[in-house]
Amino acid sequence: MYDMRFPFRWQRLAGYFSAGPTLGRLVACQREFDGVGGEMDYARSCRDRDYRKLEFALTLGGGLELEVSDRVGITTGVQYHWGGRDIEVNPGTRMLNRALALRGGLTYGFR
Repeated sequence: MYDMRFPFRWQRLAGYFSAGPTLGRLVACQREFDGVGGEMDYARSCRDRDYRKLEFALTLGGGLELEVSDRVGITTGVQYHWGGRDIEVNPGTRMLNRALALRGGLTYGFR
């Protein structure tokens, strides 16, 4: 992924933008089913043969980093994941992944 950082006028605050292709691998999944005849909804695991194992996608994101002290910082960010490959194996159906990730955290530098 391409990562571009840009400083602001205040030297302790910086922003970044990231974009690029990504590759994902199916680890596990779970499907939700509606009950029949007034029964409760339930979930069951997906079979491996229902979905492709690899997915190609484009990810765009950005965020802010604030340096609180020489070693401690605060970071926030957002990433949008746009899956470009149909992950459904069965013909006649189309399923694409879309995801929005909000991130935040503390950073500590070891020097």
